[in-house]
Amino acid sequence: SGADLNQANLSGTNLTRTNLLGADLSGTQLNQAILARSTLNRSDLSGVDLSHTDLAGASLIGADLNRANLSHANLSGTNLKRAELQRANLSGADLSGADLTDARLLNADLSQANLGESNLTGARLNRANLTQANLTQANLQDATLMGTNLTAAQLHSTRLTATNLSGANLTDADLVDLDLAGVNLTGASLDQASLRNVALQGAILGDEDLTKAASAVQSSLQTEGRQTEGGQSFVIDPDLLDLS
Repeated sequence: SGADLNQANLSGTNLTRTNLLGADLSGTQLNQAILARSTLNRSDLSGVDLSHTDLAGASLIGADLNRANLSHANLSGTNLKRAELQRANLSGADLSGADLTDARLLNADLSQANLGESNLTGARLNRANLTQANLTQANLQDATLMGTNLTAAQLHSTRLTATNLSGANLTDADLVDLDLAGVNLTGASLDQASLRNVALQGAILGDEDLTKAASAVQSSLQTEGRQTEGGQSFVIDPDLLDLS
């Protein structure tokens, strides 16, 4: 077992490249600390304040981060494979390029988080809040996002192979360059979503969901050739759609 630093106050401390493998850090104050490239595999960080902490390039494989406060933390390039992040606060966090393979993020707050180019293969994000999150070029293969809030999220060239988005809220989401074949969208809300170069053929949709998806597609098609306030036009290839 690792070191016991329970209840220690390490706020603002520079712990770059520190080996804290299996350490008990529960109750520790680590906000604004620097833990870049540190080893925290299997460490207990449950409920810990890691807000504004620099964890860039750190290894947190299998770490317990349930209910931890990681708001506005730097987790770019961090290894979070199989990490437990249930009910964790990751709002505004930078997770670009992070590896979250098989991580558990149930009920986590990822609002306005940057998940660009992150690997979320097999991750569980049921009922998580990803409002305004950036998922550009993220890999969500085999991920589960049942009932997840993706309001106004950006999904540009996001890999969604066999992703479960049933019951997800994609209201006002920006969906660009996506292949939704095999994606479960049963009961998902696409109200006011912007779809551009999106292939819906092969997506799993109930009759009612299909009608809603067709409406969202038609709404985007009607704007084709016209400029929006953001200066973008919406173009969908009808040949890629199977709405019959």
